[in-house]
Amino acid sequence: MFKTLKSKAQRLSLGLAGGLCALTGLALLTVAGWIALAAIAGHQTAALVFGAAYLGAGLILMGLARNRTQPPQAKLESAPAQDPVAAVMAGFMQGVQAGARRS
Repeated sequence: MFKTLKSKAQRLSLGLAGGLCALTGLALLTVAGWIALAAIAGHQTAALVFGAAYLGAGLILMGLARNRTQPPQAKLESAPAQDPVAAVMAGFMQGVQAGARRS
């Protein structure tokens, strides 16, 4: 039990550290992109471009994360309860009758 708990804790901590590194990288890339775009097109255009990009990414991620409900599946009707010995005997008799017709 403790081995799996330790493994899960290790995976969680590595996942959180990876997420933090990715978030830091995204922030630094955003700043670098802002500086480059602001030098070319101005601060107002840079704000518009980055705002639209993050809004679009957020809407796409929210759309992917929405709860998709499955359509209700039809319930299969079960066969009426039958004595297993009677079912075996009925199958045997059907086989005997089918064999008698072939001969």
